[in-house]
Amino acid sequence: MAIWKKLAEQLIAQVNTSAYEEAVEYLRKAGSVMAKQKKDKEWAEYLQHLRETNARKRRLMEIMDQLGGKPIINIDR
Repeated sequence: MAIWKKLAEQLIAQVNTSAYEEAVEYLRKAGSVMAKQKKDKEWAEYLQHLRETNARKRRLMEIMDQLGGKPIINIDR
């Protein structure tokens, strides 16, 4: 889980739409693990931190928002 979070953060730091999309895939995996570990609150706090830290990256926020119908913690497509 920590590896997926780190990979996602590195991709987000690239400030590139395709990197954001790849980062979200790692976030899905990390979220799935945290959900299985019953760490939903910790996961929500982490996502909120990511949103606050990267609030100026509008495209990233759009990509994360598009997950509305497809929860970020769900890795099934």
